[in-house]
Amino acid sequence: MDQEDKEIWKTHPKYRTFEVSTHGRFRKIDGKIISPIKSKTDILQYRATTPQGKKLCKAAHMLVAETFMEPHEKFKYIGFLDNDRTNAALKNLFWSSSTKLT
Repeated sequence: MDQEDKEIWKTHPKYRTFEVSTHGRFRKIDGKIISPIKSKTDILQYRATTPQGKKLCKAAHMLVAETFMEPHEKFKYIGFLDNDRTNAALKNLFWSSSTKLT
């Protein structure tokens, strides 16, 4: 298996009771995987409830970027290299200056 293809899990910096993977998956800290839903714009989203009862609905690509990518001074949007909005894998994401995600 290529090192780039190995799935790595990391605690989300803001939502500390959840982990995000380099493959774009999301789970509770206890290991329970949360299934994504597809938005009307074909972006994968995760919905969960924090231990404090706060509802969380975040795009998969944003969770991956927040967890694994350093913030960029000039760019605030995330694009998809393969133009597939359902592919939130870290190796498929890049910083963009455009709101156009693909």
